[in-house]
Amino acid sequence: DGRMLQLAATADTWQPAGQLVLPRLFHRLVAAPGENALLALGGASQRGHMRSIERVELAPAAASGELRIDEWTLPAPSVVTHRQALWIDGDTVWAFGGNRGGADRFAAREFAADVWAVDLANGTTRRSPPQPHGRQSAAIAPLDQHRVLLLGGLGPHAGGAQSLADG
Repeated sequence: DGRMLQLAATADTWQPAGQLVLPRLFHRLVAAPGENALLALGGASQRGHMRSIERVELAPAAASGELRIDEWTLPAPSVVTHRQALWIDGDTVWAFGGNRGGADRFAAREFAADVWAVDLANGTTRRSPPQPHGRQSAAIAPLDQHRVLLLGGLGPHAGGAQSLADG
């Protein structure tokens, strides 16, 4: 339902903190570079996949005590519906792999090897070379200004899916 809750270190109950504009599942929360904010990226909803981004200001608005939330929609470059590994580099959101969300979600054809860059400043997308094989739910970490490490996740395997040990 999009509700956000907060728990203070000294509290024993969760308190309402706001509500996302778009209820979603399978989304990713990442820190907005250089800001005191989180970005809710992609996920599954009735409005589509990987199109809606919400920015959640972590300092509550003084009057209401609720978090400020901004939402915008981008072009959807991929048929992937969820479980991408996402990384933000300046104004660019990079999306690696994910799952296409078909009826047999663990079939080999459902694991995407796609790599897309979405430029938030101008709303454009570009495709990069694909990964060696499809994967979903991978972890990603920057190594330096020009390289990232993509590791783990789930990939296709005879009879279903398996954890990936490569990086």
